Amino acid sequence: MVEKNLSEELKKAIQLNNDGVMLLETGLYQEARTCLQKALKKTRSVAHGMKKDRIVPRHAKPLRYRWAQAALLHLSDSDSFVFRRALSIVHSGPTELSNCRAESTTMLFNLGLSFHLEAALNPEYKTVYSRLLQRAMECYSVALSMRRQHLSERVPERISGEQLFDLGLANNVAEIHRYFMDYDEAAIYYQEVSENLPAFKDLLPTEDVVGLCLNLASFAVPRMAAAA
Repeated sequence: MVEKNLSEELKKAIQLNNDGVMLLETGLYQEARTCLQKALKKTRSVAHGMKKDRIVPRHAKPLRYRWAQAALLHLSDSDSFVFRRALSIVHSGPTELSNCRAESTTMLFNLGLSFHLEAALNPEYKTVYSRLLQRAMECYSVALSMRRQHLSERVPERISGEQLFDLGLANNVAEIHRYFMDYDEAAIYYQEVSENLPAFKDLLPTEDVVGLCLNLASFAVPRMAAAA
């Protein structure tokens, strides 16, 4: 009974994530955050419940994901490209209990994206812009930490297309570091983008490839200025 209840809670969390993604696509960022924060809270509750009741995570099948269409955001006047495709989790049968890491990582990326995209709409308000980027970085950083932990454990991934996920995450983290003039940190993540992009350039929409390439090309200018 406990496992069934936890499974139902995880299913509700996944639905909240997907609702948040739909709101992101329509530009309702604050409303999206409400859904995503609720999704994370439920997911953490499930993970805590499993630990409390000593429920051993199953070797769950890989989750199926759907990359959202690019959010309705026009950055034609900006030299910064934000990877704008959030992740929906697709129901493919009964919701299986796992350690919830893949679900949490996905929700954190989407939550960070909600702050990042709202910031991109308010570039003229520097205080608001900086605050939103800081919140985005907080979410991205936790997602990155969870990804690093996963990779160090060498266990099967449950995020389909994990390299594409890492590509988008690295790009967005690099752009925030660049804005705050943390060029050494930005360089680390741009290097990840540079290494992974060739494998996906034929799979990504042209606008995404162009945006990612422009970020890489334009990064050298402010870095050289900072070193001067």
